[in-house]
Amino acid sequence: YILEEQPLLTTNRSVFDILENTPEFSEFYKLLSGSELLESSRNGAAAGSLAGNVASFNNYHYTVYVPTNESLQDSIRAGKLDTWENLENLYNMELLSDSAYDARKAALNAFLRYHIQDNSLMIGLDYSNEGGSDTFERTYETATGYFTDEEKKNYKFHSVDVKVTPTSISVTDGQGHERHVLTDNKALYNQTAREYQLQYNNISSSSFAIVHAIDAPLYFEKKGY
Repeated sequence: YILEEQPLLTTNRSVFDILENTPEFSEFYKLLSGSELLESSRNGAAAGSLAGNVASFNNYHYTVYVPTNESLQDSIRAGKLDTWENLENLYNMELLSDSAYDARKAALNAFLRYHIQDNSLMIGLDYSNEGGSDTFERTYETATGYFTDEEKKNYKFHSVDVKVTPTSISVTDGQGHERHVLTDNKALYNQTAREYQLQYNNISSSSFAIVHAIDAPLYFEKKGY
């Protein structure tokens, strides 16, 4: 038995595992748990975590930005953000029509999807080894999209502009707000997740994600909703 010969194992925590077990992520976890993004199975394959998988993940690597509890609570109080409980209450009291209820649910799902970015980004990773620079600015697609035409034939994803340095990540959303990854607490950034789809005790697919806390929510420019 030689330790050096053992393979390096990746994490088996899903994004939902990380959110559920991090008190500072509780508000986002509550919103995400009630959304269309919580998935327990797909095409006959079960999620590798009892907490569930992120439904938009698809054999790729991602970054998940988690607004602080306080910033989400502020947005809810200011009427900028719905909650699932509030929507259900309004609908049950017949204060929302079916169409308004569906539209506001779709908007909340889209808000949550906008915090999931294609490509995983970590603070402190030596990107120069890939032929690039340790400091760069790039545009990345998110999991929120919209149809560009009335016939709903062409679909496009909303994006975020991201600046990465050796010690920081900042994200500019579709409305021009710049948000920052919080680095005061090591438990709130560079958290790694690996999500598996299991079928007949075999891994049928897997995705990788990095989870970061950010100081405030991201909002996209509304198109086509």
